Amino acid sequence: MTREQVEKALSEMERLREASRLADDVEEQRQHANEYHRLWRKVRPFVEGEQPYTDAK
Repeated sequence: MTREQVEKALSEMERLREASRLADDVEEQRQHANEYHRLWRKVRPFVEGEQPYTDAK
């Protein structure tokens, strides 16, 4: 992933966290939480420095 892709994913994670908090329906909260964690698993190696960005030189 490029740095820009990781930053977009982190922004989307923040949006999902807020949407989950505001959702009244438990199933909707669960869907947002699942999507949040799916994105986290995807970006975590880049955020924690375990894997370099693909646009790094």
